[in-house]
Amino acid sequence: MDDRSVIITIYGGKSYDMICTTKAAEIISEKYGSLEECFSRLMKMEKLSENASMLIWLVTLLINQGIQVRNLLHRDETPMPLVDEEELKLLTAPADYKNYWILVAKTIKLGLRRNVQSEEDESSKNSTVG
Repeated sequence: MDDRSVIITIYGGKSYDMICTTKAAEIISEKYGSLEECFSRLMKMEKLSENASMLIWLVTLLINQGIQVRNLLHRDETPMPLVDEEELKLLTAPADYKNYWILVAKTIKLGLRRNVQSEEDESSKNSTVG
């Protein structure tokens, strides 16, 4: 999709764009207190299998954000259906958790990224080095 999304491939070769939108941050904050707190919990996970429900919930949310953004930007096309947690539970295995954890962490990190761009003033653009 763009530099804000991360591609995840689930069983059967189906690929999705995961994106951490403002809406996702709002939903995550309601559940975990803040996006930063969720990211912190995610980074402290020692046994991924014990946190499978958190991971599957996050994967589902972030995939669905990607689908919703795609559907919004391509209104003239047939909308993609959203996925649900039960589908993902059937299409994932505990062996997938480490890879999914990395992709979710990367997606949330992209959502937390702050782009600071400074504008060059006209004099620095037109000056010559001598």
